[in-house]
Amino acid sequence: MTNKNSAIRLLIGCVIVVLLGCIYAAVRKATAEEEQAGRETLIPLTADRIAGLAWNGPDGTSFDFERKDGVWTRSDEADFPVNQTALNSLAAGVTGIGIYQTMEDVTDLAQYGLAEPAVTFTVTDTDGKSMTAAIGNANETAGSVYAYLTEDPGTVYSVLVSLKTNFDVTEEDLRG
Repeated sequence: MTNKNSAIRLLIGCVIVVLLGCIYAAVRKATAEEEQAGRETLIPLTADRIAGLAWNGPDGTSFDFERKDGVWTRSDEADFPVNQTALNSLAAGVTGIGIYQTMEDVTDLAQYGLAEPAVTFTVTDTDGKSMTAAIGNANETAGSVYAYLTEDPGTVYSVLVSLKTNFDVTEEDLRG
């Protein structure tokens, strides 16, 4: 009888551990979503609202793409075979980038690597409005990069480093 009681207690203990794990995971997910929902974003658009994406990379390469009826084309080379998945991923990658820290009244962009940005990109929405942002130095400690919107160079933001790494693409990466 003791073996049967021990097995039942062990089974009940396992069920409790699994339930606690599920509760912990649910609370953690809800907290992360709540934090992201409350965070201001650098580019306040969803990927489906992006009609144009242009950028200058660190090697001086320029790219300019437009999306019409859900299809990306290269603005300066209509016959360029665009990798649609790559461009859709890039558009998604510039949206939803949360701002971790805001520095206002900045007078020296060089201290953030923004006097000569590593990447400058322009996003055009489906209404024809454009936003241009520049990306500078990485903050290794925080795992972020510095960026600013060219319309307001006096305000610098600390944002997710993936904003910069998203633009580490070559022409071949974008070729379909």
